[in-house]
Amino acid sequence: MHKCFYGFTRSGGSWSQTAKLTAADGAGGDFFGYSVSVDGNTALVGAMSQDAGAADTGAAYVFAYENGSW
Repeated sequence: MHKCFYGFTRSGGSWSQTAKLTAADGAGGDFFGYSVSVDGNTALVGAMSQDAGAADTGAAYVFAYENGSW
């Protein structure tokens, strides 16, 4: 099951994990991280089975990378 989104940064030729993001209102069966879109310093993370208002309606979460953190 999808439960998190990992953020990475590149410095020189090396990649480092800089974040492990989760949905504050999420549950294991929500499939948070099933879909991800990144544009510059903004990430949109989908949870296809999140129960927002009704069963399995889904949700999207926006994260911004600012000052070295998500």
